[in-house]
Amino acid sequence: MAEPVPSAEPAPHGAHALGLRERKKRQTRQALRSNALRLVAEHGLDAVSVEDIAAAADVSKRTFFNYFETKEAAIVDFTPEQLSMFETVLAQRPPGEPPIESLRAIMMQLIGAQAEELASELEQQRRRLIQADPALSHRQLTVFGAVERIIIRWVNERFRIDPTSSLYPAVLAGASSAAVGAAFMRWDPATGVPRLLDLLNEAYDVLAASLVPPQGWRI
Repeated sequence: MAEPVPSAEPAPHGAHALGLRERKKRQTRQALRSNALRLVAEHGLDAVSVEDIAAAADVSKRTFFNYFETKEAAIVDFTPEQLSMFETVLAQRPPGEPPIESLRAIMMQLIGAQAEELASELEQQRRRLIQADPALSHRQLTVFGAVERIIIRWVNERFRIDPTSSLYPAVLAGASSAAVGAAFMRWDPATGVPRLLDLLNEAYDVLAASLVPPQGWRI
């Protein structure tokens, strides 16, 4: 998978708007992210320290570590809210829906909702940095692993699969990451997000045609 899912902070819904404290936390997290990205783009990852990022965001080094483990994490990691939202939308998919189709629908929904952000120069710059820097690329693999574990757990629970009895959930999770990554690698941002969604749909068509659930599964 070439992109975080989702890459934007989820917005509050309904009457339960974020309180002041939570809004400030999100603002601080975003300030740390944007300054980490700017400084690394300007100077290179090795030349930028956690202290530099914290100072640029006007917070302490201790505050930085309240949000991120490392400077790489500040550029690449999902927020807890993003992972929680991904779990929630997975759980809300209709009973009986094939797992590949659930993942297709969710990825199309989440990526489609980020059209403006994904096409922005800032996001393109972030992708270029990750692709060019081995430390950031390695961190991204760790992050994708967290998403894949959510998928594996969801498949096992929804279809009541003994985790030791089948490799299908793990293969599905990894293949879904690969499908999203392939779509982003092929995508030219100049063509717009609708083209990205076409590529994503095509990638999931390939999965649906080749990765079928084991015999005996009740989908």
